[in-house]
Amino acid sequence: MKRSKWLTTRSLMACVVLGVIGAVFTWLAIALNAVLASTVAWLSAPPPLPFAVGSIIAALLIRKSGVAALTGLVTAIIGFGAMALLCALVVELAVWLGKPLLKPVPGDLVNKRVLIWSLIGGFAYGVGVSSGIFMVAALRDTLPLELLLLGSAIKIAIGVIYGLLSFLIVK
Repeated sequence: MKRSKWLTTRSLMACVVLGVIGAVFTWLAIALNAVLASTVAWLSAPPPLPFAVGSIIAALLIRKSGVAALTGLVTAIIGFGAMALLCALVVELAVWLGKPLLKPVPGDLVNKRVLIWSLIGGFAYGVGVSSGIFMVAALRDTLPLELLLLGSAIKIAIGVIYGLLSFLIVK
C-alpha cells in the first residue's frame, strides 16, 4: 500500500480536533450573535470569536496546502457555521500566497517569518469575518456605513490578535 504524500492520519486527526474546537466557538458565536444583534449590531453577523483560529493553527502546525480549508470544513459541518468555512478559505488563500514564509528552517520550526505569516493569517481571518456583516441585508441597509466600517476594523484588529495567539499556542 502506497503512503499518501498529502496528509497522514496524524495530520487528519489534528485537523478534526482543531475543527471541533472551532465548532465550539461557532456555537458560542451563534449564541452571542443573538445578544449582539439587539445591542451592538455593528459587531454582530458574526461576532469576532476565534472560530477559525483552528485553521490558522492547523496551517502553522502541519504546513501543507489544504489543511486550513479541511479544518474549516470540519468546523462548518459540526458547528453549523458556513462563515467558519469562508474564513478558513481566506486563511487557506493566505497559506497559498505566503508559502515561502511557512517553509521550515532547519532547527527552528517557529521563527519570525512564521510570526509574520500568523499575523497575516489573522488579518485574513479578520477580513473574512468582517465581510459577514455585508452579507446580511437587514444590517447592511439599516446601519450607517461608518458603523459598518468601524465594526470591520475592530474585527480585523481582533483577527490579528488571534493570529498572534495562534503563533504563541504553536510556539
